Amino acid sequence: MELTDCVVEYRRDGGDGHLFSMTPEGVPVFQVSNKDLTPEGRRHWANRVLNAAALCCVATTLASDLIKRGAEVKSLTGRAASGKEKDSVLRTHINEIQVEIEVDIGDADQAILDECLEIISRDTLAMYSLREGIEVEASIKRVK
Repeated sequence: MELTDCVVEYRRDGGDGHLFSMTPEGVPVFQVSNKDLTPEGRRHWANRVLNAAALCCVATTLASDLIKRGAEVKSLTGRAASGKEKDSVLRTHINEIQVEIEVDIGDADQAILDECLEIISRDTLAMYSLREGIEVEASIKRVK
């Protein structure tokens, strides 16, 4: 099966950074320099990107659903954190991601928020995919 949805390309940038190129429909370039990260930040960088993906999915779904139903979103902020555990052969894996969102809407939009929370509780794309288990396959080949 050829996967063509939501393509992201990666290039290690001189050993000091990561350059992600997104499809034309998305963010064109996302770049992180290791020089900007603490040693702790470099160790857990991929974990934070996974948390950011879950947070982005929940936040954008919520905002979109609120706006689509006529609510005025004054502000929306959030955070995501993950927990880890080791399996029987001591490999670490993420066993949970907690997403917290704070949304500022008017009192008149409370019923819309309640409706949207019901939609979110049935899972967003990232949360459902992670919960059900995403098959990750790596194809690695040497180039010259």
